Amino acid sequence: MTRSTWTTLTIIMIWFHIDHLRGQEITVTAPEVEGRQTASPEKPQDVAVAISLLKSAIESIKTVKCKTVCSQMLPVKTGGKLFRDGNTILEEFTWEWNAQTSQMAVKGSHALAHPNGAEYGYSEFWGAFDGDKLRTFCEPTMKGQLVPIGTQLSMHFSVSALLGMDVGSGYPIVGIYNVLEGGTLEHDVEDPEAILLKSPLPTPERINPYQVSVWLDPSKGFLAKKFEMMLPDIGVTHYRTEILEFLQTPDGTWVPIKGKWSRWATEQVIPPGYTDQQVNSLSLEEFLKLGVTYRGKAFEEPLFITIDPDSLRVNEPLDASHFTIDFPVGAVIFDAFKDKTFKVTATGPVYVEPKPPGVPDEVARNLGNRWPVFLLANIILVLICGAWLVRRRIQRHT
Repeated sequence: MTRSTWTTLTIIMIWFHIDHLRGQEITVTAPEVEGRQTASPEKPQDVAVAISLLKSAIESIKTVKCKTVCSQMLPVKTGGKLFRDGNTILEEFTWEWNAQTSQMAVKGSHALAHPNGAEYGYSEFWGAFDGDKLRTFCEPTMKGQLVPIGTQLSMHFSVSALLGMDVGSGYPIVGIYNVLEGGTLEHDVEDPEAILLKSPLPTPERINPYQVSVWLDPSKGFLAKKFEMMLPDIGVTHYRTEILEFLQTPDGTWVPIKGKWSRWATEQVIPPGYTDQQVNSLSLEEFLKLGVTYRGKAFEEPLFITIDPDSLRVNEPLDASHFTIDFPVGAVIFDAFKDKTFKVTATGPVYVEPKPPGVPDEVARNLGNRWPVFLLANIILVLICGAWLVRRRIQRHT
């Protein structure tokens, strides 16, 4: 019997590009704030007060601009860019975020695995969400999209992810404090200085089957130092984010600048004398009587998210124009608002196709539920970028 698990679409695309992942920790040194003395804050004894402190700490960060690197330990291959500790860079980008308006912009490059498995390539990309429309673009192929959902940009893990602001499947992104409401405040004997908060147990009517646990650090303004998502009925943790380093800005605002993101698959522990095939063919009643248990199984090694402290700017004004990047002349763009594809010309857009190649008619017509269109368009865009890199390498060797 297979167990279906819920995951957010924000996670899907970042892992579409790379296989055979390996990971290890990376290091970056943050500048110290001299002369600052802080008294040990009193730990709250009420869950509502603790949630309020977490929310206030997150909301104290109103705007962010920084450079971010996401990396993992991978086999060294031709074309792979290495971080200073030897990790392979999966993504490096500039990142801007206005938490008050939900606007976000990224520009950088991400790794693509070559089909031969022996080398990596990198594709330049950018994206901008102005609060209403999301524009994304792959520079090598001159392909892009215009869609009404901004979630795609939160897949590029940066400060918002380290704050716990990427736990939803919609946009604007959802703060982790939202899922804790109605939960409990507990004591962690292994980390007695932390404040442990747990969300309510899942109920049948909830789509999300996870219980979220959050460890607050009173010495870091009550920001989360760790949070994880667990299936409580089987006791398996699927996702965990650990903050490895914080930085305090001159105005006293704490910001996470280094983190480790891990995930695990769910594995059945089959009783002796049975095979997977036999167990999966049982009825639910027979399955429960058999006493099958579960355990976590490493899905891949951790992803490390590193914010460049020298580039970090917090609570400084961000011009609205940063979130409305224009497509260049010659670009071919899928417009989900009109369910058509257009080419950018010097005089304006010229619609050339009713939908992007490869998107089924029934999906393209479903404007009431744009997620299928959005996801398929992303996959097509990634495949096109990969094909461009393959062709370039073939031409280089011929």
